[in-house]
Amino acid sequence: MKPPVYVIDTCALIALINQENGSDVVSDLLKNAEMGKVSVKIHAVNLCEIYYDCLRRNGTKIADALLKTVKTMPMEIVDHIKVNLLKKVGKIKATEKVSLADAFAVGLAIVSKAHLVTSDHHEIEPLERKGVVNVLWFR
Repeated sequence: MKPPVYVIDTCALIALINQENGSDVVSDLLKNAEMGKVSVKIHAVNLCEIYYDCLRRNGTKIADALLKTVKTMPMEIVDHIKVNLLKKVGKIKATEKVSLADAFAVGLAIVSKAHLVTSDHHEIEPLERKGVVNVLWFR
């Protein structure tokens, strides 16, 4: 049997990096991924959000170091857009009030049959209520 799959969105990884409230949930997921109990993914678009935010705040050296650290974490960085993901993200963006990066996280969770790990109640809660995506709230 395949292990459960979780897709981490931008705010989940930022919470982990900054050791914010709820980051223990994300940390536990990554520990379980390291043991092969779960599979964890993030889309490159969401990782790009983290990189450019860090770049703006801290400069290239720190942003590059952060990216290097993230790449060592036990999660798959999905850096491609297959047609089924492209269509899912496009439909979500066209029909829902979410950012493009959030549409990628939601779309990846859907096509991966995964839970989306987020704390973005404002944008994601309506999608969860509609049954669009399964969510693991970390705060």
